[in-house]
Amino acid sequence: MTSYYGCIHVQVLECRVCEDVFALQGDKVPRLLYCGHTVCHACLLRLPLRDNVVQCPFDRQPTPTGNSGVWGLKKNFALLELLERLQYTQEKSTLFLTADSLEKERQLAVQCDENEGHIAVLYCTVCTSHLCEECSGLTHATRTLARHRRVPLSDKPREKPKCPSHPSHVAEFTCLEEDCQGLQTGPGPIMCFICKDYGRHKDHK
Repeated sequence: MTSYYGCIHVQVLECRVCEDVFALQGDKVPRLLYCGHTVCHACLLRLPLRDNVVQCPFDRQPTPTGNSGVWGLKKNFALLELLERLQYTQEKSTLFLTADSLEKERQLAVQCDENEGHIAVLYCTVCTSHLCEECSGLTHATRTLARHRRVPLSDKPREKPKCPSHPSHVAEFTCLEEDCQGLQTGPGPIMCFICKDYGRHKDHK
């Protein structure tokens, strides 16, 4: 494996709402909705809960939560098992690049965020930091931090635009309403699912 996820398509391991990587525990645990979609715990908490029912942000299908709320929804154990295996593989396999690969990454001439005198060769997608080999090992020495996804600098994920009104969410949609298209100030036409379904762009094209 060249990186933490190797040939596994990274989107399989990301919450499609916030686009953060799922985690084995905590706010990023993947939970299953009745329609089959998987959303992280944190994003489910931000969805409106009416009469102990939450609606899927993708197809609007209802999922009863019971009295426990979001905490009562089943975890996606198949996805958790995949995450656990990948993290185990990361710990046992190498993040060390070959000499040729190291030279290729250094040619990008990106400064290490921890040591300005070093050239970065890795990118941590959790810390969003550029790291040289030495600093990567030093800053991710604990068991928890060692599980952070670090990839060769040339494989750094492309940054996705954030919603102007809800910066913690990715802007997935563009409003086609003429009034919104022509806005020169304010949020403009791009939006997240909250704007689309509940906010200023509700019922817009």
